Amino acid sequence: MFSTFTGNSRRPRNVNLSGAAGNPFTNTSWTPAAASNATKTVTNAQADRERRQIERRKLKAAKDVQRVWRGHVARCRLADSRRTVFDNLPAYSDQTDSDRLTHSMILLLSFFSIRRPDDLDRLFRLASALSSLNIGQGGQAPQDAHRLLRFLRILLAGIKKSCEGSGTQKGSDLERLAGLLRLAARLFSSLPQAPTTLANDYYDTLVPVLHTLLGTHPDSDMLLRDMVVLPLQIADSSTVADHQTCIYSSLAYRLLSQPSSHTFQSQLPQIAQTLNVSRLCSTVSSTYGSATLPENGRLWLLAHLIELLDCTPEDKKVVILGALQLQLSALSEVVKEGSFPDPYIHTRICSLVDQRGIDQLVKDISSEASSSTGTQESAAPFAAYTLTLLSSFPSQADDIRMRLLLSTPDHNRNDSSSSIVKYFWREVCGTRLFTEVQHGAETSLKVMHQLSQQDMSKDDQHGWTSLLMFLGLYIFVLRISDDDDFFSQIQASPFQDAQPLSQARKSSLGLNDLLSLTTFLKNASYVLHYHAHRLQSSRSSQSHNTPVTGVVDLDELRALVTTAVKMLYERDSRKQFLPQGHWLMPTQLPPGELRAAVIMEDQRQAAEDASSDEDEDSGWEADLESRVLTNPYARAERMRLERRRKARDHRLAESGPKLEVLRHIPFVVPFDTRVEIFREFIRNDIASRHQVDARGFDIGGFQAKHDASIRRGSLFEDAFESFYPIGDGLKDLIRITFVDQFGEPEPGIDGGGVTKEFLTSVTMEAFERGNMFVSNEKGLLYPDPTAVDVLRHSMKQHDLPADSQAQVLKKMLQRYEFLGRIIGKCLYEGILVDLIFAGFFLLQWPSSGEKSTYKGSVNDLKDMDEDLYRGLMRLKNYSGDFSELDTNFTIEDQITPKGEATQTVTRNLIPNGDQTSVTMDNRLLYISYVARHRLVAQGAAQTAAFLRGLRQIIKPHWLSMFNQVELQRLVGGDSTEIDVEDLRRNTYCSGVYEIGDDGLEHPTVALFWKVLKEDFTDAQRRDVLKYVTSTPRAPLLGFSQLVPRFSIRDAGTDETRLPSASTCVNLLKLPRYKTRKVLREKLLYAVSSGAGFDLS
Repeated sequence: MFSTFTGNSRRPRNVNLSGAAGNPFTNTSWTPAAASNATKTVTNAQADRERRQIERRKLKAAKDVQRVWRGHVARCRLADSRRTVFDNLPAYSDQTDSDRLTHSMILLLSFFSIRRPDDLDRLFRLASALSSLNIGQGGQAPQDAHRLLRFLRILLAGIKKSCEGSGTQKGSDLERLAGLLRLAARLFSSLPQAPTTLANDYYDTLVPVLHTLLGTHPDSDMLLRDMVVLPLQIADSSTVADHQTCIYSSLAYRLLSQPSSHTFQSQLPQIAQTLNVSRLCSTVSSTYGSATLPENGRLWLLAHLIELLDCTPEDKKVVILGALQLQLSALSEVVKEGSFPDPYIHTRICSLVDQRGIDQLVKDISSEASSSTGTQESAAPFAAYTLTLLSSFPSQADDIRMRLLLSTPDHNRNDSSSSIVKYFWREVCGTRLFTEVQHGAETSLKVMHQLSQQDMSKDDQHGWTSLLMFLGLYIFVLRISDDDDFFSQIQASPFQDAQPLSQARKSSLGLNDLLSLTTFLKNASYVLHYHAHRLQSSRSSQSHNTPVTGVVDLDELRALVTTAVKMLYERDSRKQFLPQGHWLMPTQLPPGELRAAVIMEDQRQAAEDASSDEDEDSGWEADLESRVLTNPYARAERMRLERRRKARDHRLAESGPKLEVLRHIPFVVPFDTRVEIFREFIRNDIASRHQVDARGFDIGGFQAKHDASIRRGSLFEDAFESFYPIGDGLKDLIRITFVDQFGEPEPGIDGGGVTKEFLTSVTMEAFERGNMFVSNEKGLLYPDPTAVDVLRHSMKQHDLPADSQAQVLKKMLQRYEFLGRIIGKCLYEGILVDLIFAGFFLLQWPSSGEKSTYKGSVNDLKDMDEDLYRGLMRLKNYSGDFSELDTNFTIEDQITPKGEATQTVTRNLIPNGDQTSVTMDNRLLYISYVARHRLVAQGAAQTAAFLRGLRQIIKPHWLSMFNQVELQRLVGGDSTEIDVEDLRRNTYCSGVYEIGDDGLEHPTVALFWKVLKEDFTDAQRRDVLKYVTSTPRAPLLGFSQLVPRFSIRDAGTDETRLPSASTCVNLLKLPRYKTRKVLREKLLYAVSSGAGFDLS
């Protein structure tokens, strides 16, 4: 309601008594006049009242100031009068005159000011007199104890003031200071309230005293050490826990958090002998979170604590490591940067990860493991502390892990169970979570759900910490160990006891342990990927903050579990040691449901990527939001969109997780199912590309979009010039016209067969006669790692300018990229090529970024350079003096330019590698770095270019479904024995050989199958298959997937003729032989000589 509305609509009369003629149109009740004389009068009166109020406040304030000043002056006069009385007191000659001393103390307490130097002199004179009496020896009255406590407080403040304001002091001053400290110590120890009420003041005073007095007096070092530990001795004798916490907190946050001199640092070993380090560490652990310390103070506290721990033979290592772990976690970012305010801090913190520090850590773990009380509660702090070290020193992570492996006690040198990896493995096996996750996906989900909500018992928290520690170490062991080390506990060697066990060999697990571990990793990784969204939502809903020591990061756990399970799967793929079907999860992922869900999700993602103008566009929805309140049609549209979004989210919840599983741990799905999904991905991609073309009014969607004339003598170069500019347009249908040596186009219609011959011929020329790829003794292909170096050397010899060099190098890498597109096109079209790639090269194909995720393994080095592999194995087993080898962390790359002598380029494997010698301790790291350089770093540019072209045709997550062996089968076909019956069922016979209404084969065709099955070996069958289809291997899912189908057509009745083939259409032209012997001889001769290998 309006407060001015009275209910009467009649306008009131406006009577103006000012005498001025008003404007009847403006001077109304609705629009009052500007300022009449009456209004001015009221305004002036209000201003006068405000001025009078201000004057009254000023007067009151002046009286307050005068009153305070008079009080201050009175107090100063009273204090000065008391100072006069104090100064006129006679000298203290009688040591028993305690009454006069008490009177003097009362006077001093009544006027003392820390800002006046003369008061400090009076304080010190009285303190000197008191030091000669037995004052403070107990038995004081309550008022005397309170008075002495006040006196001790100002005495500590006076000592601190005198030390802070003085420079170099005389010997007499130092003597007096030492006497004052003794009195303060005596009072502190005798007053019951002093340790709890004055502990902070006590240690605040010691900080400047240590800088002033330490090392300047014969007895100063011992005096100061006694003063540092005096409150601690009182705390240790106290039965009140709060007193102990208060005093040890003061020591930590008032003294040890302050910058110290070298002299004080040298006294820490003596101080540590009388210090309860365990109690100090437990106090720091319980109060560190609430302490208000600057960053530098926390660094000094950590450095001093490390120094004290090094000098103390403590038994309670769990408490000590917990305090270190808590501080390192809080200072992790600072430690990573390495920017410390003092060299002492840098030295002490880095001592945690040097060989001595790690040796001590492993010694503590070993003693804990050998004790009868060693449990998860004792193993978890070691694990948490080590994990914190690894995260705080990421650049030294490999060195830390190596030192952990090498730091086994000498008396256990040949004990295979003495490895630190085995220690944490035993701890993990004894946990509830490890057992439950092994039971299956359902129980795994419950465990992971508890982890995501941090709803865990203390034992479970310890179990997760030990698991993270074990996985990090075991992944490192897998990376540096070769197959001999890995299989040493699975397949016993007769020479195993002849030499000392290496740490990698001692860390390997037996078959039963590997079965348990892989089952756990498989179930855990499945749940972490399949239910990732659900677990993440559960974690995000938790509003409470979990203490840092109890947090297990889901992303970190997922990365570790996935890495470990992939590395074990790669080992099993290369050399099987687990039962057949061990990796599969048919119950959780039925092939039929999986295939449908994954395909649907892939189609949905492709549709979302392609449609940017759908009605779900954010701008349209924002406009809808503004109209939804007023427009009923807008509300209905909003409801329709909500239903569509919910349906989409439901489909994502059903199919998205399956796609995540397929991308990260595809080996839980059968290989045939993955191949079918791969082919379906390609079909969906083809359909989406034609859909886009249809929007662009491309009527001939399935017609060839790119034409090229290719000369027979220059296949690769012509293909590069014609098809490199189109990029991923190579996915589309292409039309090829071959040109013979006379420049005439060859007759024929490209119905798919000419394209197949073009692709297989280009690959054969590039890989067999080109210089971009090299092969090992087994014929395994990989990019030439020296290609870039050779090209740069050649350009340097010809003095090409820098811009020209960059262009030449770019063109070479473009050819690698184009070759990757060609291989991708073959995979895209389902065309098999007779190429075998090296396993380490195939392992890099699924990498999704520009930088390969493959790190290189010494086991894969056999595929590149077996001589180098054997040399590294000899180095691994070498037991002599490494100084005689004179080897450092460098490697020599040999470059052989065409027509020139071989040249050598020396490169560092690590920063300052030429200054780092290879020793018995770091030789495994050296072997690992050599393998990484040879397999990854040396040919990185060539490999990256090839993979860039491959990814333009085949998406990386399609390839991530397969391991290196499966990728080879995808490229070149199945290497198992040729199934003649499967080939027979999927063969098309034409012409005379066409099967009639009776369903019987022509006699010559029947003879052909009989010879192929009964007379030929598998190798001869592969020769026949290669003769007809250009590849000796069958398609992955059988000959029903061969495109075009295997065909047989008659070639006349002349039995003297040899069979011929048209590989572009997989056609065998077989004359009508009448006898088995003739057919066998003619077919073998044709296959072995290559007769008839033409385009019909």
